Amino acid sequence: MVAYDLQVPIDAAHVGLPSTSATVILAVDEPLDVGWLQDPTNSSRRWCSMSGLHLTPALIRTHGMQRGIHLELTPFGSRALFGAPLAAVAGHTVDLADLPRGLNPAEHEAVTAPATWAARLTTLEALLLDRLQAAHLAAGLPRVWLTLTSQVREGLVKGCMSCPSPIRKSSATT
Repeated sequence: MVAYDLQVPIDAAHVGLPSTSATVILAVDEPLDVGWLQDPTNSSRRWCSMSGLHLTPALIRTHGMQRGIHLELTPFGSRALFGAPLAAVAGHTVDLADLPRGLNPAEHEAVTAPATWAARLTTLEALLLDRLQAAHLAAGLPRVWLTLTSQVREGLVKGCMSCPSPIRKSSATT
């Protein structure tokens, strides 16, 4: 989970590379304007979107700023959180509300309404953990996920937020 708050030139575009995972974006302040590099005249604007398993780059128009939360999901995560296999988003972008257990407008508002990134991430984390628990996964899996993502909020800097590596180098020498 990565929060981002970027000011860029008004005509800047971001090229999203093809991947084997699902990309989930929850936009803040302005919907995400996304299309495909091979068809730059065709795009859609969405507050909450998911795409994945695409073979061509996505084209994201920034309009001078980008603010939101970015998640990368495995096939298991896509199914557990949103009730959809990655094949449901292969080669295109879908609105999260259109998925079987998609994010509805009230949930998006609850995540994006807090004034701080830390509060937004905490709200989204709680929402996703509730979904994992409701999906009747193996006992303890939601707690493992919480542990792995708990360091995310510590890395906030103006402009971008990255998850610090869970692997720490030892200060001892051998």
